[in-house]
Amino acid sequence: IKTDLKAKNPALREWPAFRITESEHPKQGKKYRVWPLMNFAVAIDDALQGMTHVLRGKDHIVNTERQLFIFDYMGWKKPHYIHIARINFSNLKLSASATREAIENKEYSGWDDVRLPFLAALKRRGLQPGAFANYAIAVGPSKVDKTLSIEEFMQIIYDNDRKILDPETERYFFVQEPIKVSIEGAPKQDAKLPLHPDQDKGFRTLRTGKEFYLAKKDMDEISRAKDGQVFRLMHLFNFKKEKGKLKFHSQEHDPEIRAKLIHWLPAEEKQLSRVVIKMPDGTELRGWAEKSVEKLKQESVIQFERFG
Repeated sequence: IKTDLKAKNPALREWPAFRITESEHPKQGKKYRVWPLMNFAVAIDDALQGMTHVLRGKDHIVNTERQLFIFDYMGWKKPHYIHIARINFSNLKLSASATREAIENKEYSGWDDVRLPFLAALKRRGLQPGAFANYAIAVGPSKVDKTLSIEEFMQIIYDNDRKILDPETERYFFVQEPIKVSIEGAPKQDAKLPLHPDQDKGFRTLRTGKEFYLAKKDMDEISRAKDGQVFRLMHLFNFKKEKGKLKFHSQEHDPEIRAKLIHWLPAEEKQLSRVVIKMPDGTELRGWAEKSVEKLKQESVIQFERFG
């Protein structure tokens, strides 16, 4: 594109609009040899599609100046360009080509591998689009670049996501590294557990007896507890530690007891389902979940209580 060779910015001096390539195009074959480069193509597209406003990062300011030459030469009405700052991450390596190679080498299961920072992977983690939109709205457009760690950014996204999901997401139990325990005197019952704190959303039922699965980390805490300390199985009953054994204490929830809440599952495998949870760092956590999770639809989002 012919411009002023004395322009202060060298990037604006007779910049390239096309390139010649002899390689075969996947759709056009070898029909064409001359292909438009990005700035020429974008200017033409914006004009033909009647763009009135163009929002871009500050790193495209020079590209905007180049594209304006096309509008001037063709006598077209120019869009209104708005350039905003970027959000940079101090410790995020993002390379599509390197990721593609890693996928081909089976280092990742695909573009939706939860260890990756791409949209397909974030969606698979259960993150809602609104969590990102709310962050963008809160930050607002700016001309000053912002830098933060990926950990800081994701914590904000997780907080936003929780606010979106909490009012609707169904709750279930998942017991990681389950340990079978027996609670003396525990009554047999059909436990009615709410699917959500808003009990209008319904219940699920688990049949219980004396044997339960508790998470290893909870059993570690119980083993360190003093005799007489009371714990509560969520939505079920209270039990206490007595001379190294676990014994039924009482049925009703009593705030004055200040019993620590513990999630649980009945030690009856026909009521359970084996679950593997893949964490963002690639590690896998294994345990039991309620059988009813098997009926969930693909891409359903649920909350395992006291997990995470």
